[in-house]
Amino acid sequence: MMPLIRPIIMIPSRMNSVRLPNKPMAMIGAEPMIVHVWRRACAGNVAPVVVVCDHADIAHAITSVGGHAVMTQNHATGSDRLAEGIDLFDPEGHYTHVINVQGDLPYFPPSVLGSILQPFSMPCVDMTTFIQPKDLSVTGAVHVRVQTMMGQDGQSWMQCVDFTRHDWESDYTHLGVYAFRRSVLKQFSRWPQTQREQKESLEQLRVTDSNMVIAGVLLGKETFISVDTLADLERARAYDA
Repeated sequence: MMPLIRPIIMIPSRMNSVRLPNKPMAMIGAEPMIVHVWRRACAGNVAPVVVVCDHADIAHAITSVGGHAVMTQNHATGSDRLAEGIDLFDPEGHYTHVINVQGDLPYFPPSVLGSILQPFSMPCVDMTTFIQPKDLSVTGAVHVRVQTMMGQDGQSWMQCVDFTRHDWESDYTHLGVYAFRRSVLKQFSRWPQTQREQKESLEQLRVTDSNMVIAGVLLGKETFISVDTLADLERARAYDA
C-alpha cells in the first residue's frame, strides 16, 4: 500500500538577491512577482500554500491578498529556509512532503504541480524535481543542465545524477520546482554545503553529493520563465502584457 502523502507547497523568498535586489517585490503588471507565484501555486489545488520569507514587506504582500506567510532567519538556500519554515508553520508534523516552488517563477503552469509527487510511491526516492527536454526550454533563459538515467521502475521517472550551469552534453534541463520528503528536508538542512553546491550555486548538489536519490519528472513544452536578472524581469513583464 502506498504511504499517505500529505503535501504542503512552500515558496521561499528573500529580499537581497545579488543579481536583482528586491526581486520578490518587483512589479509585474499590477502585483509584485511573489504574489504572481503565490496565485499560481494556489491555482494548482494540490495543497495549502505558504510563503516563507525574510522580510516584512514580502509577508505583508502575501497576507494582504489573503495568503499565509512565515518569517524565518537568514539561510544559505531556499530549501534551508523551508526546513525552518515547515517547523514554524506545522510543529505538529501534519504535512509529510514539501513542494518547493521557487519565488521567481511568475508563470509556471499550476496544472503540473501534482505530478511532482508521483515518484514518491517508490521508497527509494528522496526528492523530486521537474526536467524538460533542452530543445523545449524557454529561449534566452539560463539553463541548468541535468544528467539522468532511467529510474528504478523503468517508466515514470528518471534519476537525476548530476546538475551544472555549464555546458554539458545533456538532453534535459532542470526547472525550479522541487519536492522533498519532510524527513529528507530536515536532513538536508543539517548537512553542510558541499564545495560543488557552493561553486555552482545549486542546492540540489548537496543532495546528490550525499548519495540521495532525486527523481526527475519529465514535462513537455510548459513555460517556466525564471527571473534572475533585470533582463529576465523585462521579459516577464512583456509576457504579461
